[in-house]
Amino acid sequence: MIERLSQSLEKMETIKEKAAQKVVSLRSELDQVEHGAWERNKQTQSTVTALGNELRSTRTALREVAQRERQLVDFREFVARALGFDTNSLSVPEERIYARLTDMVQTQRSHNLNASRSDSSLQGGNNRIGVRYVGSRPTDSSPTDWVHRSSHREPLHRSCSRARC
Repeated sequence: MIERLSQSLEKMETIKEKAAQKVVSLRSELDQVEHGAWERNKQTQSTVTALGNELRSTRTALREVAQRERQLVDFREFVARALGFDTNSLSVPEERIYARLTDMVQTQRSHNLNASRSDSSLQGGNNRIGVRYVGSRPTDSSPTDWVHRSSHREPLHRSCSRARC
C-alpha cells in the first residue's frame, strides 16, 4: 500500500509540475498578449489623436475654402453688376463676363493709345500739323468714370455691404 501511495504521490507531483509549467507558459503567453494589446491600444490612441488633429485642420481648411468661395462669388457678382448685368434674375455665364471685360479693356486701351497719339501730335514741333491746348490739359479720369461715361448705366450703389451690390 505504501508503494501505491508513493506512486500516486509521484504521479501527483508530475501532474503538479506539468500544471506549474503550463501555468508559467500560459502566464507568459498572457503577458505577451497583454503587451501586444497595450501596444495596439497605444498605437490606436496615437492614430485617433492624429486623425482628430487632421480632422480639425481639415475642418479649418474647409471653413477657409468656404469663406474664399463666398468672397469669390461676391466679387463675381460685384463685377457682373459693374458690367451692367442683371444678377437678380439668373446667374450670368462667365463667358459673358469675360467677353464684356475684354471688350471694355480693349476699348480703354484703344482710347489710351489714341489719346497718347493725339497728345504727342498736339505737342509736336514745327513740321507737324496739330492743335495746341490753350489753358489746362484734360486730366486722366478714374476707372469708375470710364464705366459710367462709356456705358451710360446706373451708377453702382456705394451702400453695399462688403464687396456686394
